[in-house]
Amino acid sequence: MCKRYFTFVLAFVFFCAASGAGALAQEKSAAKTDATAERVTKIKRKVFARGTGTKARVGVKMNDGTKLKGYISEATADHFTLVRTDAQPGTPFKINYEDVRELKAHGKGLSTTSKVLIGVGIGFVITTGLLVLLFKDGGHIGLR
Repeated sequence: MCKRYFTFVLAFVFFCAASGAGALAQEKSAAKTDATAERVTKIKRKVFARGTGTKARVGVKMNDGTKLKGYISEATADHFTLVRTDAQPGTPFKINYEDVRELKAHGKGLSTTSKVLIGVGIGFVITTGLLVLLFKDGGHIGLR
């Protein structure tokens, strides 16, 4: 009786372990698919926000590690066309969204941080210049 009970429990444990491993593998696969779908949606959004034309310059990092630079000449639901400006200038390159790891916009101008720092620097120079002009007589204000 004890031997039968032990065999039943052992079979139950193996069954649970095997089904749990399969479920865990399916869960990891589903999570990976969700992450890929989210990344593709984000890339599509960036491409459509950037637009098309020679001013729509981007840098593309592919899943295989290849880096491309150029401008977007066409954007569709499943791919976009990049006209290269780096190694092979003028060559159109059709890229599926699934093959893109990262997309960065180039040629947008200065960032907000840069603009703020330039404004602060200009304000500092103007203020310093005015203070030097006002107090150039050894500490007395030069307004008479």
